[in-house]
Amino acid sequence: MMHLKIPNYPQEFIDAYIKSMMSKYINKIDRIDVKSKKNKKSKKSKKSKKSNKANESDIKHRIKGSYLLTKLSKKANEYKNSILNNEMTKNNIIKEYLRVMSNDKMENCDNKFIADVDSIIKERSSQIIELFRKNNSKEFNTFFEYFKELVLMKPEDMEKYVYQNKDNNTGNWECIKSLYNLSEKIDVDGKLEKINTFMVRNFIDFGGKGLLVCPYCNRNYVNNRGKALGSEMDHFYNKNKYPMFAISLYNFIPSCSTCNRIKGIKELKINPFLRNDTNRIKFDITIDVDGYKIDFIHDLNGNVTDKNNIEELKKDVIDTLRLDEAYKIHDIEIKEMIERERKFGSEYREFLKKIFPEEGSELEKKIDVLIYGDVVFTPDEELVNKSLGKFKKDVYEKIKEWKE
Repeated sequence: MMHLKIPNYPQEFIDAYIKSMMSKYINKIDRIDVKSKKNKKSKKSKKSKKSNKANESDIKHRIKGSYLLTKLSKKANEYKNSILNNEMTKNNIIKEYLRVMSNDKMENCDNKFIADVDSIIKERSSQIIELFRKNNSKEFNTFFEYFKELVLMKPEDMEKYVYQNKDNNTGNWECIKSLYNLSEKIDVDGKLEKINTFMVRNFIDFGGKGLLVCPYCNRNYVNNRGKALGSEMDHFYNKNKYPMFAISLYNFIPSCSTCNRIKGIKELKINPFLRNDTNRIKFDITIDVDGYKIDFIHDLNGNVTDKNNIEELKKDVIDTLRLDEAYKIHDIEIKEMIERERKFGSEYREFLKKIFPEEGSELEKKIDVLIYGDVVFTPDEELVNKSLGKFKKDVYEKIKEWKE
């Protein structure tokens, strides 16, 4: 498992993603409570026929219409001419709300109108507000800010929530969970982009190519093929158990279909965004009667610990992702690397030393790059985008150890 940096998505994408999710969210919660309206209808049975007809018409309109429009109806005349161009429709209200909120503008007549809209949305969103008040002690002026914070919640804050609520993760978050659909297209700076494809392409900065290799196994390629998505988006915190994070941008980890399927709904102990000590997990190579045996160890500044003695390592790498089984077939690469070392032995090295102008360690490094490839000298933080990169680097170091 590779350490990951928080994706540096373009601001245009983040803004478009938040607007898209917020618009869908408002439409989800914007429903009239039909049952309560019908009850109100029955209580007014003693009124005149004319009054009854008017009430029935109003009730039908409200049932078919929206909660937002119903709550704003008394104030409609005050706002619609100046704000909505005489069209008091839900879509226009949402567009105006998002326009003002995303630009952080609360000016003139916009101020009260947007405040009213925001207040109505808050009435049906108490659970989201409570999540931040209870677990992060955060208070925001507008619901838009609460929603934005949920979408952009940092991995460490999600981890904190999970830890604090592991035995009491209750509440109905189906509305948030239902928003999840990364195959949709959104307008990013005037261009329609498929959300998941854009995320993979911009997950890391790698010459415009984005993430190419699954960070869980560091084996399988996940690059896009034209419009076809090459990866699957794993919810690090499973969306069924933690639906409040179903659309949180930094809960998504692009992975190969194999790792995503094997992980399933299981929980990992090590969040690759948070634990940079994942680089301490190393491949250990030993020789037995059947050839080369590949295993995992935990190496902390030379202090080596068996995988079975590190709970997080054993649970994530072995029990959940089963990477020990995945790497069994790669004894082929070990044999090839050792064969290269034998083929380009000391005589060949001495010959090359007479040709190259470098000296000492620089010369040895240049020769090893020719033999093994530059991956063996790639910094650990860059191995995430090189298939089998960490494995080959650890094998190389083991071969050098055997030679000493």
